[in-house]
Amino acid sequence: MRMLILVVLGMCCGSLHGAEKSVGIMLEEAQYQEETVGEVNAAIGIYETIVKSGEARRPEAAKALYRYGVCLVKKGDKQKAAELFEKVMKEYYEQKVFAMKAQRELEKMGIDAQPLTIVGKWNSVDFVSSPEVFEPGVKKYCNDLFLKEASFDADGSSSQGVKWKNDIIIHMSSQKKSPYYLKYVDGETYLFFPWINGDVINRGEKPKYYVLKSAESHKKIETGKHDQDVVDGITAARGWLAIVDNGEYGKSWDEAAGFMKSAVNKTDLEKSFEAVRKPLGVVKSREVNSATYTKAVPGAPDGQYVVIQFKTVFENKEGAVETVTPMLDNDGKWRVSGYYIK
Repeated sequence: MRMLILVVLGMCCGSLHGAEKSVGIMLEEAQYQEETVGEVNAAIGIYETIVKSGEARRPEAAKALYRYGVCLVKKGDKQKAAELFEKVMKEYYEQKVFAMKAQRELEKMGIDAQPLTIVGKWNSVDFVSSPEVFEPGVKKYCNDLFLKEASFDADGSSSQGVKWKNDIIIHMSSQKKSPYYLKYVDGETYLFFPWINGDVINRGEKPKYYVLKSAESHKKIETGKHDQDVVDGITAARGWLAIVDNGEYGKSWDEAAGFMKSAVNKTDLEKSFEAVRKPLGVVKSREVNSATYTKAVPGAPDGQYVVIQFKTVFENKEGAVETVTPMLDNDGKWRVSGYYIK
């Protein structure tokens, strides 16, 4: 009966609004097949239809892609699932809920994939009338580009004398606001930066866009046969760091590996964090830069370790590098055995 209702509604809806409603019902049916009936293949067929139909709004398309990936994980096809999760993050970055869910799924697989962000350094490659006309490798603008490069900081400032917030560029002198766009194409991230000049401010014309390519490399964690160990190590490290970030320094000792507890007592660790970590302030961003499985760490007994480096931006320190080393403890659980920050 449920499928019959779906078909009838699909036949009756001729308007755009009706098509969107049909997609919503299809999503509901797909999740019913996936989560209630347990028919993963049936759910995949519906999600794939939604994605290929071109009728879904961006929130619906992002949800369908994400759920499609989840179904593939259930079937054991992690490679294709990872591709779909990355697509959600890169092509539907503004759909924050599903981008974050996709990121968490990738982290479970040992893949470090950060959502698209304007933060970072960018190099100009073109100047176009609109983002739609840009083609990678085909320069539309014949003259030299006036804007050569730009950088944007996590606090909303930039090298261009403009502010940014969410998906908006704010021209400081005129307070003119215009959206910027991010796009992921063929392994590269592009920023479409609205050029707010006199024609835009005084005449109300639409801005043209500088196209800038990210100067940052997008790293993945190479895990090999110890992929699950790396994933478990990263999970343990993030959980322990969350305790430290909350200022619960004594608890961080309680949750540490036995090796760390034998190397430093609880009071000394608390004093060290109060002197070194607390002045840095809250964490504004933290991403995995590398993660390596090893059986030997200098100054520590042989065992199973994951040496992780995080690129971290603190409230009072940018460009910090945190090295966290979880180890497989005696009870078979991953716990942090070492921490270093510079």
